[in-house]
Amino acid sequence: MPVYKRSYRTYQGKTTRLGSRFLVLTRFSSQQLWRSRFLYAFFLVCFIYPAICLGNIYLQHNLELVKSLPFSLNQLFPVDASFFFRFMQVQGGWGYLLTVVLGAGLISPDLSNNALPLYLCRPVSRFNYALGKMMVLALPLAFITLLPGIFLYLAQGYFEGIQWLAANWQVGITLLLGFSTLILIYCLLCLVISAWVKWRMVAGGILVGGLLIFRGIGLAINQLFGVTWGNCLNLREVLNSLWVNLLGVPGKSEISLQDACGTLLLITALAIYLLSRKIKACEVVA
Repeated sequence: MPVYKRSYRTYQGKTTRLGSRFLVLTRFSSQQLWRSRFLYAFFLVCFIYPAICLGNIYLQHNLELVKSLPFSLNQLFPVDASFFFRFMQVQGGWGYLLTVVLGAGLISPDLSNNALPLYLCRPVSRFNYALGKMMVLALPLAFITLLPGIFLYLAQGYFEGIQWLAANWQVGITLLLGFSTLILIYCLLCLVISAWVKWRMVAGGILVGGLLIFRGIGLAINQLFGVTWGNCLNLREVLNSLWVNLLGVPGKSEISLQDACGTLLLITALAIYLLSRKIKACEVVA
């Protein structure tokens, strides 16, 4: 409208709090992604294994018929550190597939359509933009990994008593720290790949093939030089090593806890640096 008419007025409505402003991006981005029935079906499939694990815990403590059998279910499917390690492996795999499905198009549409200036010219910082986009993937990952894991841990503690929870406190800590680390790493990798590759299909291909390529390079390094640090290039092996060392499961890792933590810190720092280089309000094109 013409400025000289002085008929314009500032916005007088309710504003979003600064601390929760990033959730606006999360809400609208999630609405665009969760339109497919296939995605809902895939999300429900991710809960099959947690349901099986919960059924195992329930059967071991509630069915008299099972207790009367000549063998013990606790001997076949014991609920110990190895049980929760297998759970983390399975749900981590489902989390990776969900990351490939959801994460490829987090930022790439905004970059390909030059929409970042429209976001950042508003009272939204680069950190809030990245955090809002990250939560689009972090929340579904938490629903299929962290929350079922904590629920299984508390369910076992409910049947066994507070003594079991106190004796196996490292299981709860591992579930919390291990799955939180997985969610953070997967979200950062998705944001970086989606920010640097403007085509969604190509970004999805890099998510699928990138980890496999680095895994092959690590195996080649181990074979050529007779070392084991090449496993640090395999992200799944690094995460498994972190979980194994925290749970205390013997003989299932070739990477020490220090090497795993160092690799994850390096990946996090590199991802944040690359993300900061790409998310900005303007871009100079030569």
